[in-house]
Amino acid sequence: MTYFMWKEQDRVSEKKRDLYRFAMFVLPALGIYGLFYAYPILSGFYYSLTDWNGFGDVPRFSGLSNFIELYHDELIRIAFKNNLILSVVVIVVQNALALGLAVLLHQKIRGRTLFRATLFVPALLSSAVIGYIWEYIYSPLQGVLHTTFGALGLETLADVNWLGDPAYALFSICAVIIWQFTGYSMVIYIAGLQTIPVDLYEAADIDGAGTLQKFRKITIPLLASAFTINMMISLIGCLKMFDQVYLLTQGGPAHQTEVFGTLIYSIAFKTQRLGYGTALAMVLTVLILIVSYVQYRILSKREVEYG
Repeated sequence: MTYFMWKEQDRVSEKKRDLYRFAMFVLPALGIYGLFYAYPILSGFYYSLTDWNGFGDVPRFSGLSNFIELYHDELIRIAFKNNLILSVVVIVVQNALALGLAVLLHQKIRGRTLFRATLFVPALLSSAVIGYIWEYIYSPLQGVLHTTFGALGLETLADVNWLGDPAYALFSICAVIIWQFTGYSMVIYIAGLQTIPVDLYEAADIDGAGTLQKFRKITIPLLASAFTINMMISLIGCLKMFDQVYLLTQGGPAHQTEVFGTLIYSIAFKTQRLGYGTALAMVLTVLILIVSYVQYRILSKREVEYG
C-alpha cells in the first residue's frame, strides 16, 4: 500500500515539474507578446475613443466621434484608393516576375546561385537605404533615369519628374516595392518548385505535353501553397506600407501618394491628434484582418482543389 502511495505522489510531483517547465518556457514568450503586442492593441483601442493629443493632458473620452469623422474624411478615401492601386499593381507584377524568375533559376544554368543571391539582396536592405538610392535614381536634375534617358535622346522621359508628378508618383513607388521584394517572393516560389516530383514532368514528356502545358497543368497547381504565402505577404505588406512612401514622397504631391501608413503618421504626430490617428490605425487593423481572412479562405480553397 505504501508503495502505491509513493508511486502516486511521484506521478503528482512529476506533473508539477512538467507544469513548472512548461511555465518557464511559455511565460517569458507570453510576457513579451503581452507587452509588445496585446497591450499596444488594447491601449490603442482605448485611445481611439478619446481626443488625446499625445502629451500630458489626460485623455478625454469622446466615444465614436473619431470613427464618425473618419467616415466623412476625404483623405481617408484618397488613402484607401492609393492603397488599393498599390496593392493590385504590386501583387500582380511582383508575383508574375517572381514566378518567372523562379522557373528560370530553377533550371540547371551556370551561376544560378549567384543570380538568386543577387536578386534576393534588395529584400535585406533597410528601407532608409532603399529610399535614398531610389530618390537619387528618380531625381529630375541629376538622377540615373534623367541622365540615361537624356543620353539616349529620350528627352520626354528625361524630363519626367517621377516623384513630383501626380501621374507617375504612385507607380514610381510601386516600382521600388516590386524591385525590393521580387527576390523574396522568388525564393518562396523556388522552394515550392523544389518540392514538385521530377517524375511528373517525365511522365508528361512521355505523354507528349509541351512546356506550356506542363507549366499550366503541373507547375501552377502544385505551387498553390507558395501562391497563398506570397499573395498574403504581399497584400498585408501593401496595406500597411509606410517606409518607402514616406521616404520618397511623404504622401505628396498633393496627397496623390498618401496611404494609410503615412496618413496615420501625419494625423497622430504632425497634427497631434493621437486619438484620431489611433482610430484610423484600428480601422486599418480590422481591414487587414478581414481582407487577409477572405484572401486566405479563397486561396486555401484553391489549394484543396489542386491538392
